[in-house]
Amino acid sequence: MCKRFFSAAIVVSLLLMMFAVVPAASALTSGDYSYVVKDDGTARITDYSGSAETLVIPSRLGGYTVSEIGEDAFGFSYTLRDVTIPDTVRVIDALAFEYCDSITSVTFGSGVEQIGESAFWFCMALTEITLPDSLCEMGDWVFSGCSALSEIDFPDQAVRIGSYVFEDTAWYLSQPAGLIFAGQTLYTVKGDCPASVTIPDGTLAIADSAFSARTALTSVTIPDSVRIIGWAAFYGCTGLSDVYIPDTVEFIGELAFGYCNTRDSSGKVVRSAIEGFGITANVNTAAESYAANSGIGFSALNETTILGDADNDYLVSIDDVTLIQRVLANLASDPFDRISRHGDVSADGLDITDATYIQQYLAHYTVRYAIGK
Repeated sequence: MCKRFFSAAIVVSLLLMMFAVVPAASALTSGDYSYVVKDDGTARITDYSGSAETLVIPSRLGGYTVSEIGEDAFGFSYTLRDVTIPDTVRVIDALAFEYCDSITSVTFGSGVEQIGESAFWFCMALTEITLPDSLCEMGDWVFSGCSALSEIDFPDQAVRIGSYVFEDTAWYLSQPAGLIFAGQTLYTVKGDCPASVTIPDGTLAIADSAFSARTALTSVTIPDSVRIIGWAAFYGCTGLSDVYIPDTVEFIGELAFGYCNTRDSSGKVVRSAIEGFGITANVNTAAESYAANSGIGFSALNETTILGDADNDYLVSIDDVTLIQRVLANLASDPFDRISRHGDVSADGLDITDATYIQQYLAHYTVRYAIGK
């Protein structure tokens, strides 16, 4: 009876937890600032009620280190002219300073790593900025509509830059036709896109949507220096039938290659894979993972021919056994097709017996399959 009651009580408690409304973190105030304390014990500024022209945002509020400027926290603060962001801030969220149309100067602290979507949207008086060396990522439209922004000092490192970050700025409008660079990141191509593009060596990143819908593009050469290829970087490039991606690329955003917009039978615009498109690269790379996850054709340059070498390191070892077990348990992200080609030693579909056969081979048992050859 007690056990039944206890079990029923647990069920009721779980249901209540599932449907309970979890209260948001309570906003605290300090002077003109509202903020919340994050799970890591630092503060996120959520609102500013002051009317200062020159503002040095504090590095601490109520004894908490300020690490984030929240969404729309300073939006529509029309009196702001000069803003200094402290070194403690790591994240500036979306729309944080939108339509602060009197701001002429923003000084970024040395710790800023992320700037969210439209964070400085239509700050039309902003004339110049120096982006910090700590910066890793910028969302879409960050400085879009900052029509007076003519001088930008970029960090000398790989930065993932979103779509249309500098749209309608004086800086962008002054750029000549051709490839446009935001520091070491290839931002976009301005004007007509040539059929063949060779990205210069030394380029560290390709921005989101950099070549989006450039249907005239038929060939692109990506140098070994590139580390990041952004979201939809080559989306809609229907003239591009294949691309070689070097091993040095560590990150490839969704829809970067091999997809375009088409219309279904009802006329609705839908996203579709480009028929016949393929990626050429080495195995065990970001390119192979992107192709596998996107359902895109993949041609391997360095694929092993050794039966049982599931991890493609040119050696049959216990690591291959472990990889097969992980793949079968859905614990590994490695491409299943490639693992199957060399891990399926019995040629009847990859299963746990293949791992067993490899273990027997490693233990020097006689195995009827040509493992290791």
